[in-house]
Amino acid sequence: LPNKSYFTNCTFITDADHRSEHPFSAHATAWGVKDIYFRGCTFENAHSIDRTTPAQSLGVGIQAIDASIVVEDYVLNNGINSTTLVRSQFKNLHHGVWVANESSVYTARVKHAQFENCLRGIRNEGVNLTTFVGNEFTLGGNPAIDPDAFFTQYDEGVVLRHAAGFSVEQNSFTNVANPKHITLGIRADGTGASDNRIYNNAFAAIHAANVANRVNTNASSSLPTGLRYECNSNADNVLYDICVAPNGAQQQLQGIKAAQGSLSLSAGNTFSHDNSIIAESDFYNSGVGVSYYYYGSDSLFNLQYPAYVSASILVDNSAGINENVCGNNYAFPTEENPDGGGCITCLPFVEYAGYYDLHRAAQIVYNAQYSALIDGGNTAALLYMLDTASVANKLRDSLLAY
Repeated sequence: LPNKSYFTNCTFITDADHRSEHPFSAHATAWGVKDIYFRGCTFENAHSIDRTTPAQSLGVGIQAIDASIVVEDYVLNNGINSTTLVRSQFKNLHHGVWVANESSVYTARVKHAQFENCLRGIRNEGVNLTTFVGNEFTLGGNPAIDPDAFFTQYDEGVVLRHAAGFSVEQNSFTNVANPKHITLGIRADGTGASDNRIYNNAFAAIHAANVANRVNTNASSSLPTGLRYECNSNADNVLYDICVAPNGAQQQLQGIKAAQGSLSLSAGNTFSHDNSIIAESDFYNSGVGVSYYYYGSDSLFNLQYPAYVSASILVDNSAGINENVCGNNYAFPTEENPDGGGCITCLPFVEYAGYYDLHRAAQIVYNAQYSALIDGGNTAALLYMLDTASVANKLRDSLLAY
């Protein structure tokens, strides 16, 4: 059953009053519980000391293991006809939100939150069916150094490790003016062969907008499945718009879905078109080969055209490819309409009710067919025989006759 606990319009903060000889861990932790809500809360490390080692001392905003959490806005009622939208915020932390699964099917939802100068904004370790939508990430302003060798020089907005079925949409990623580290927008690491999608996110002046490591594909060119990049916008990124960089063993089987878009619908991404530092800056790929389908001409004036790509990417703008309209699936509250927002593409209740009635009718039909297979369709006669039978062999012979 869902837990009834919630945190509303709360401030979690560490500052100079926190004794530095006692390393700080997390503002909130959840273990083995379902649906803990955090609405309009702030999680911040405001310590005046520049804690560069260890970075873990910055702490975690929310850490959930085998638990489901929801982070969303709060509408503060100021009186008659007056409300204020309060967004959830995560500032100057080692991780803003860190979720992990060991043995449960719980998930997590983080919607319309703001992440400012966290070394990792959202980190997902093995949690399926998560929803990370409409969030804003400002990266690169935290000088702390992570002792983990791989992460030492990287700040990341969203990390998806060994997770599938996620919705990562309509998030925005930007750098501070002079970033302290290299910044990665979204990193997909071993999300498997499921048809996952990173959709309709915006990246501006990030070092590497989308990065994929390890297996995110079934490595098939005839019936490809795996991770797709669709409708993401890139502007002025420093190194890569899309970077597929396998690592570890069997790199020839790693990468992303071999078809990005199709012969009938374009992938819909836009590109920075800046190869001043990296020759394959629009789309670097050292994994399985990729066919990339785009709409429009092969001109630098067409931002959907991936101009600077690896040799393993076949670009295709055939005449039959339609432009991807790249519509939003979610709406979010605003100051003008704090009660607004929601899922745009979800079915209304009346349509869900219609689907229920349809499947309920089919279930009745199947139950009748099942009953007919058991007793020839004459349940009453069978029950009578059972009630009146006096000779075991007679009952046995009658049952065997059906």
